[in-house]
This record gives sequence, structure tokens and C-alpha cells, in this order.
Amino acid sequence: MKSLIALFVFAVTTLLTFGITSPEASAAPMREGLILVYSGPGAGSAFAAAEIPARMGFRTQYVTPEEITPKLLSSAMAWVQPGGNAITAAKAIGPKGLSLIREFVRQGGGYVGFCAGAFLADTTVDDDGKVAGLGIIPVESYDYPLESPTGHALMTWVNWGGRRRHLLFDGGASFRVTPKSTDVTVIATYENDGAPATIKNQFGRGQVVVTGAHPEASYSWKSKDGLIDQDGPDYDLAIEMFDLALEKNELITDHQ
Repeated sequence: MKSLIALFVFAVTTLLTFGITSPEASAAPMREGLILVYSGPGAGSAFAAAEIPARMGFRTQYVTPEEITPKLLSSAMAWVQPGGNAITAAKAIGPKGLSLIREFVRQGGGYVGFCAGAFLADTTVDDDGKVAGLGIIPVESYDYPLESPTGHALMTWVNWGGRRRHLLFDGGASFRVTPKSTDVTVIATYENDGAPATIKNQFGRGQVVVTGAHPEASYSWKSKDGLIDQDGPDYDLAIEMFDLALEKNELITDHQ
């Protein structure tokens, strides 16, 4: 299947409120703007994804499929789709919700997708091409063939903008970028074979940044599976994704 469950769902479904509670996040200087983080069915790592904009000082809000409305989206700067299961998420969000998110990005909103969030950005999210996704990336995503002998998550090396980094990977994506894909920027590649791991493109007036890996993964997430990150946390890379998604963001001035 095109998307795999990255984690068991964190206990974030009880935290559908503004803000993140980590000491690091609360210490960040507050910045104007609201970031929406999907936390409905199919979101396996919403808390980890939400922690990044909170670390940056943004106000964050978890969103379930029932809460996706034009009014809510009009109040936000970016939509974050966390890791988990893209097929489950796509079905839960439904055609109307997907259309609203797509239009939000088209009109200038940012989109950040981790793992399943990358698959959801594609036109379809299943191998048979029957489950519609957002259709906001101009290239096809596919299951990157990297499997752990234990069946759990693993660590893999990527080249991220010239920097060699050790990232958590759990059934994530790569992207069929060709020389003709002039509207796609490859941010990172898998060291194994140079396949794209993280890409950026513009959709309408919005910026889309998606990755097949998990730079947002916390120490506790990695240690749960007995993984050792050889170069430490990768939050800076996740923050870079948000910076790119908010670059040229035409909605920023509406919230300052």
C-alpha cells in the first residue's frame, strides 16, 4: 500500500486546543499566525508535527475532518499533514474537505506534509489510483523501497541541501522527479540511491513542502523503537520545511 501507519496515535485527540505544552515550544517567542494540524483518522503523529510550528512560536490548532471549514482555513497560514496512513486520512477528510484544503493552498496557504502527508499531497493515495488525494504536487509519489528487518521504523541517511543527516523513516515516500519537472525543487535525497526524499513546489499562490522521512521525530519516538540517531535531533530541518512553506505566503499580511 502507498502509505503505512508510522506510529500508534498519540494522545492528542484529547488536546484539540490551541498551543503545545512542551517546555521548548512554550519558551519560543510568539509569532503572528495560526498553523492548522490535522489530527483526525489516519494521523499517527500529529503531536510531533504540531510541535515544530509551536517551537517556532506560532499558534497551532489540531483539526478533525468535521472542523475543516472555509472560515477556519481563512484564519490560518498553513496546513500540516502529519505521518500516519494517507488512505485513511483521505477517506476521513472526504472530497469536500480535500477540495477546501486544495483551494486554501491555491489561494496562498502553505502546506507541510510528513510521510503520509506527502502521499496525501499526490493526486491519488492508493496503488490502484482510486482514492483521491489533494493533487497539489506535480509529480507522483511512491513507496520508497526501504524496509526494516524488524518491520518497525528505521534510521536512514539523507543528503539535505548538502548536509548529511540521519532521519527516521517509516514506510515513507519518494517522488518521480524527472528533468522535465522544472516546477519542482528537490530539497533532500536518500543517500542509498539519490532518490528524492523532500521536495518543494508552488501550487497556485501557495508553497508545498513534503518529505518521505520524519525530521520532526522526537527522541522518545526514536527510542520507542530502539533507534539511535547518529547526529541528534532534526528539528532544524523540519523548521526549514515550514520556512519554505511560508515563504512568499500571501496570507501572512492578513494575520499581522
